[in-house]
Amino acid sequence: MTHFTSDQLAAAAAEASPDVLALGRVTPEELDRALAVLTELYRSNGFLSASLSAEPLNLSLTAFGPRARAVIQVEEGPRTLLAGLELVGGAAELSETLTVEGLALVGQPLSPAALQTFAQEVAERHRALGYLGADVRVSTRLSEDRAAAVAVIEVQPGERLYLRNVIIRGARRTRRTVIEDEVRLQTGQPITPDGLAQTRNELYDLNSFTLVDMSLQGEGDRLRDLVIDVQERPTWAFEVGGGVATDEGVRSFGRVTRRHVFGLAHQVSALGQIGLGYVGDEWTLDTNTPEWRAGLRYEAPNLPLNNQTFFFDVLLNEQDQEPTFRTSRMGVGVGVELPLRPTDYLAIEYRLQYRWLEDTDPGAFVSGDPWLGSLDLDYPVLTDPSGLPVGPRRQGGVTVRYLSDRRDSPFNPSRGALISAQLDTFDPLSSEIVGVKISSQVRWLRPVGALSVQLRAQAGTSWVAGRGTTLAVEDRFRIGGASTLRGYTLDSVGPANAVPQGELALPEEINDLAEYVGRDSPERWVATGGDSMLLGTAELWLPFPTLGLASWDTTSLCLFTDVGNVYFLDQTVRYTSQVRYDEPLLRFSAGVGIRQVTPLGPLQVDLALNPGYRLYPWAEARGEELLRFHISVGDL
Repeated sequence: MTHFTSDQLAAAAAEASPDVLALGRVTPEELDRALAVLTELYRSNGFLSASLSAEPLNLSLTAFGPRARAVIQVEEGPRTLLAGLELVGGAAELSETLTVEGLALVGQPLSPAALQTFAQEVAERHRALGYLGADVRVSTRLSEDRAAAVAVIEVQPGERLYLRNVIIRGARRTRRTVIEDEVRLQTGQPITPDGLAQTRNELYDLNSFTLVDMSLQGEGDRLRDLVIDVQERPTWAFEVGGGVATDEGVRSFGRVTRRHVFGLAHQVSALGQIGLGYVGDEWTLDTNTPEWRAGLRYEAPNLPLNNQTFFFDVLLNEQDQEPTFRTSRMGVGVGVELPLRPTDYLAIEYRLQYRWLEDTDPGAFVSGDPWLGSLDLDYPVLTDPSGLPVGPRRQGGVTVRYLSDRRDSPFNPSRGALISAQLDTFDPLSSEIVGVKISSQVRWLRPVGALSVQLRAQAGTSWVAGRGTTLAVEDRFRIGGASTLRGYTLDSVGPANAVPQGELALPEEINDLAEYVGRDSPERWVATGGDSMLLGTAELWLPFPTLGLASWDTTSLCLFTDVGNVYFLDQTVRYTSQVRYDEPLLRFSAGVGIRQVTPLGPLQVDLALNPGYRLYPWAEARGEELLRFHISVGDL
């Protein structure tokens, strides 16, 4: 009988070999690796003489192919307990505390790993007091029968070092005081590793330096100068990007950033975006009414407090064309960003915007839409609104954003999680409506052998004061398309209005699309969006090398399924589809795709199936299709 059960040893071996043994396979190399881990497991529990060996693999043929059985022999040997612990040398002010902490190991099985961990803690505690050269060594004395041992922790603290001066080199465009404010050490006080690390991190967080190098100079008398060498980022930075997709059309953006403003590590950025959407389903770009956006952003680190960044945004103008409406907006925002920890981020902002409704499909309106009052219309809207464009409509309030990025890489992650949440409020001082809008998203990635599982969950809801009042058409939740439910056209899922074809003079930008969708029907359906939303996506990525295509190492086959829907939780909001048929709680899509890394950005190709096309008699009348093809390249 061994100290560990067979199941415990098998679990430890599988954890040591996640790509082979854990998957029910075996190779001599992986078996040797598992033996080394199991041997260390025994020795860390006091079995210093433990010996493990593997018998030759027992091979057999079955109906499912060759099978191998691995047998591991274990000889535990005697178990050694720690009978005593001696602390020799070290700082007098730490001796009593460390001795008490070390006694917690006495009476336990002798664990070399636990002793090394304690020794490392002893060294760190000395360095935190300024003994930067502290060295700690561990030795043990075994009894003759190896049943007991005494550990000796010998500490050589070295000199305690104090800060004399701070010398800064390489800063030509950044004021010296800006760098000095980030130094987390005080003249005449002990120099600590934490103080040095915090200083380096704070300087990098200014986003003004490409390199921060710190060294201690001086000899004798225990006083040292801290020399900080920095390499400043270029004064001007330029960034361009874009992409193309079957849903979104062509998009491009550019950003110009001026760093070192006033020598204070502040920066100001100018952002410009332009895009061309498609006319109908013909993949013909609409060059008459492009989308575009222009804005400015000013950032000031360490305001109002350290580790905070003050920012001021100006949205000069934004033209946004969606499938059923076109809006423009301008406004300002002021707020602060707060890093909670290296992976977590919080931003609080107050925004005020003025919005104009340039064009809209009348079917996109529902009862309670704030734009109906501006247009002096009632629901249902059966004719093209004659008062367009209309506005401005004022809307503002506090926005809170939270982001937690626990992925191993922000660019090409293979594991980890990305969590985001946003709260938007509409207050009575700056808005014509009063309410809140909440949305959140979780992305989770995990490798399973050579494969990769990627999951995404997204949810949102809202509340607007006043019976029968809801979010404006441009703020409502919408799903459908390449980035959400891939078996459907862009933003087409959820509540909808049926509008007679012959009674409308449609906006020019959406006339071709309406004709295509309703070409065989006397009426057409227009998605309205909703006040709430749920979405879930699961993807299994199979790299081409696992399929025998070794040269396609940047390409993966993707199997996916999507589930979700858009809703109106406010039952007083009216729209046609709620009385024409029973809407399903959830809509589904599934399919297969290709993922590839290209010099222009990620390539995504998907062919998605919409099972609801066969299940619901009204699906074809709503313009749904059995199969939907999506392709996108670049960053949209």
